Amino acid sequence: QGPVQPLVGLGAIGREGQNVRLAARLTGWKIDIKNSTEYDQEAEDAVVAELISQREEEEALQQQAEERLAADGVSHGLPELLQLNLA
Repeated sequence: QGPVQPLVGLGAIGREGQNVRLAARLTGWKIDIKNSTEYDQEAEDAVVAELISQREEEEALQQQAEERLAADGVSHGLPELLQLNLA
């Protein structure tokens, strides 16, 4: 899920949702158009907070892996090692 952006007028949506479909196709995002009565800011904030938390956990795990590699005398970080394996 991406960030929520309020639309300033229906012109941004396009005729019969054409602009939205194009934007979804170009970005690979699922774009939901909701009116103000359907939109729940608190629920959206909770989803975004969960995504941020997951990303922080992933970064912490990567940092731990890199520290373990360094402790074992491996001079390359995890991203570099992955690239070496692909080459």
